[in-house]
Amino acid sequence: MVLESGQKFASPKEEIDWLKQQLQAKMQEAGKFPLSKETAFEPAKEAAKEVIKEYSVQPFEQTLTLKHKLSEKEVGARVLELKPEVHDRQIEELLGILEERGIANAISVSRGLGPHIEDDFHRVLVQYLLGQMDKLGFKFSSDLSLSLGMALYEITFPQEQVKEVLQEGKTFKDLVSKMEQLYSGLAALSASSQKGGFKLFSKPKPYFVLELAVPAFGEEISFYVAVPREKALILEKQLLAIFPRAQLKEEKNDYNIFNFGGVTLGAVAKLKTSSVLPIRTYDKLNVDPMEIISNAFSKLEKEGEGAVMQIIVSPSDGSFFQRIQDVIKAIRKGEPLPKALSSGSGSGLGKAFLEAFTGLITGAPSKKKDESQLGKLVNEEVINLLNVKASRDLMRTNIRLLFSGKTKEEVVGHLNELKSAFSQFTEPNGNSFIFKDCEGKKLDKLFYQFAFRIFDKNEAFY
Repeated sequence: MVLESGQKFASPKEEIDWLKQQLQAKMQEAGKFPLSKETAFEPAKEAAKEVIKEYSVQPFEQTLTLKHKLSEKEVGARVLELKPEVHDRQIEELLGILEERGIANAISVSRGLGPHIEDDFHRVLVQYLLGQMDKLGFKFSSDLSLSLGMALYEITFPQEQVKEVLQEGKTFKDLVSKMEQLYSGLAALSASSQKGGFKLFSKPKPYFVLELAVPAFGEEISFYVAVPREKALILEKQLLAIFPRAQLKEEKNDYNIFNFGGVTLGAVAKLKTSSVLPIRTYDKLNVDPMEIISNAFSKLEKEGEGAVMQIIVSPSDGSFFQRIQDVIKAIRKGEPLPKALSSGSGSGLGKAFLEAFTGLITGAPSKKKDESQLGKLVNEEVINLLNVKASRDLMRTNIRLLFSGKTKEEVVGHLNELKSAFSQFTEPNGNSFIFKDCEGKKLDKLFYQFAFRIFDKNEAFY
């Protein structure tokens, strides 16, 4: 791989366009371009590794214009800023340099962080390059590439505004209904991108992210929303239309919940039985559901303990709505409930539960059905529950819980307390949440998906 004599990149776009051409050429030389979704990924991955490896040994002073290239002083300054950070934060910051100044400059900075970080970053670059290949004939898309286009915003609601709502004789349910309008707006724009209408998300598998978090050093509980960067203005307009005095601030330096040298554990939410059956929503609760959840966060130490509840939401293609209707029809025909539910088994969660993020929360499908519980359900009540769920905007959802602290005993205690807070969403004749603790490689995967806010369809439910 050699650049033409005198060729230099004047922008990150020129650089990535050239690298995509190199990858395409390698695939064509091997007779493996274009390929189908089923067969393209592995050979493309190997070719991408070669492209990144060959490009990384190029003398960058010969490939970048003086204006585009980071000076040795600038590279050194970036390295000094990143060295104290934990691994995931270092990778995130390198990706930020990549987006702002290009791949070559990001590689230059990674070299100053040690061989382990440089090696990991090269693997990330492979995924990034593959994520840029859709326009060249590949049918797959990189989840990492999609996540890199997200921007994170902290949202704060002035206490005076909350007090005013309550002083008007309204309850927390009225307040949550306002939040529901915001989620509905995000969901509607997300769904329209699937139907060829106004596109909030410009890439496949659109989603948005909601997070309640406490950093490892700090005590404030913050609410975050991540959306595609180019659509931040839409988010701001929707938010201020509903909460005129709300504040939206972009978090360019992502918060960090991890205790470096401590213990971090996590779990993902699932539903106890068929995800066709709904959980209890905020309108049936007598107390603010978020007060109970926030209580688990409020017990963290100011220094050395951090936590997050991450909810990733992706629009449904409409098939799950039909699945619910099929179950209702089966019940009305007199089929036993377990058999009727088998025609509606699947994964995902609806907006009905998003309402509870002040009104927010969800889980994941369970393959095993609790026969004894299902046998006690009253069919008409089940039909009513299903009709209510079908009337909502159904969306696929991931819910992740992570706690980080000094000792495993403390972290397990905090994590279990937050899990127990979800029991308030148990619907006696419907569904409830259970949590799957992650260990080993699954825990590493959870950290990765959390850090890059990646939607996992295998852990999703409606």
